[in-house]
Amino acid sequence: MKHTVIFILLLFLFGCKSESPTSPQPIKNGNYTGNLFLTQYIGTDSAATTKYIINFTFADSGWYTYTNYWPSGAGSFQNKADSIILTDKVTHVAIFDWTLILSGAFYKINRSDSLIMIQNDIEFHRYRYINLVLLAQ
Repeated sequence: MKHTVIFILLLFLFGCKSESPTSPQPIKNGNYTGNLFLTQYIGTDSAATTKYIINFTFADSGWYTYTNYWPSGAGSFQNKADSIILTDKVTHVAIFDWTLILSGAFYKINRSDSLIMIQNDIEFHRYRYINLVLLAQ
């Protein structure tokens, strides 16, 4: 019993190390290319997934995207520890698919040469998965 109490006390003192908040890994400026997978949920028992080729440019705290599928998007972003918040500041016309506007919070996985962004948009019943690779400068 004495050893159990000592063991629990040691776990409490040394095992509960408080992590200091980490600053987010910066997103490298440059041109990225990759895929956007958009899953739109239809009702409660079906979904449709579409794959798009997408190009992104990140510069400081701004971003720009261009594809052959819809009007371009651009705006600012906030880089958080485990997420990125895109704010689209482009005026879009009403004659295209508004589900393709990239805006809001995305979970991110930031590596030295790639960036993965994932958004589960519960309000609009869609899931976005974007896998980007940094192009050589």
